Amino acid sequence: MRSRVLVSEQDVATLNLIREVFTLHGISIRVLQDPGELDGLVEGEKFDAVFMDLATPQLNGSEFIRRIRQSSWNRSTPIVLLPQRVETRARLEAFSAGGTFFLEKPLDRTKLTRLLRSTRATMVEERRRYMRVPLHTDVECRANEREIRGAAVNVSRDGILFHGDGTLKRGQLVKLAFAIEPRKPALHATGVVARVDEKRRLGVRFVPNFPEDANMIQDFIAKQLEVL
Repeated sequence: MRSRVLVSEQDVATLNLIREVFTLHGISIRVLQDPGELDGLVEGEKFDAVFMDLATPQLNGSEFIRRIRQSSWNRSTPIVLLPQRVETRARLEAFSAGGTFFLEKPLDRTKLTRLLRSTRATMVEERRRYMRVPLHTDVECRANEREIRGAAVNVSRDGILFHGDGTLKRGQLVKLAFAIEPRKPALHATGVVARVDEKRRLGVRFVPNFPEDANMIQDFIAKQLEVL
């Protein structure tokens, strides 16, 4: 599976260089053309990294970072900042907001290649956290006093997607019970509704408070990936 990165860069020459180097290393990019599309992108898609120009018009760099860090799917995604020059105050503000790496312009192939090599392990680990495998099992979902029964679609280390009734909202806390293998006890997890799609499927992000069950999910995913 190819790594996917989101790139926000205003300079055409720099963007073309990024596209060229990333393609050479088997990385696909999604270019953010309009800063107004940021929230929809980071809420609806998972990226392995974000490369952003701090001078993005219409959106302060620190605010750009905060929106990514507040999203459901990209809150831990590495963010590489591409400033024209790095002032101490700007650097501190960006790191405080959640920036991960700095790469000062002007860029060249050597700089980009070196950065990719140093961040590759981080990007791969981030992809593995969200890598989904098919899961066909019943899901019991409790939200407050309500009980919803659905059917799982897939599962990852950090969450599960299942068919619901479309009545829950993003941000709601839920408790789940589902089996990942036949004839084995159901796993129990607490999670937060991260998205509800047009098919009334619920994407729930696990809250990391059930380490034993989380390890079982991770082992299950590893086995399925060997088969796939």
